[in-house]
Amino acid sequence: MWKKILSLNLAVLMVLTMVPVSTVHAVRGSDYGYAFFHKNDGTEETVLDTEDLYDSWLPLYTVAPYISGENKVVTSYNTKALGTGKSYKLSSPIGECYSTIEEAPTDLYAQWEEAPGNYIFYVSGDGLTSDGKD
Repeated sequence: MWKKILSLNLAVLMVLTMVPVSTVHAVRGSDYGYAFFHKNDGTEETVLDTEDLYDSWLPLYTVAPYISGENKVVTSYNTKALGTGKSYKLSSPIGECYSTIEEAPTDLYAQWEEAPGNYIFYVSGDGLTSDGKD
């Protein structure tokens, strides 16, 4: 009987030694990103967005408040209103676009393009385009 208990304990110890003890998991809610989205269409409309950077891989178009409007579509976001700053494709991960400093959020200005008639969004690694008719 003692031999069976001893061999069972040894088997359990062998299994436990195979389990890594230094595993580190990302903690949800530990880092946040901040961005001011400016509609940049002649109005002063602005939206402050805070995102959990646990999901930093999310593409910008999934959180951006401005994607399309009356006969126009946003093709990218830029850190300057006239498009002379750093440009971000709509497929850029939010981890690259957002500031981690709450007091200094990234300013992202919508860059608009005319899209007369009906249009379809095509998402690719190069960004979001408004080609085609529906």
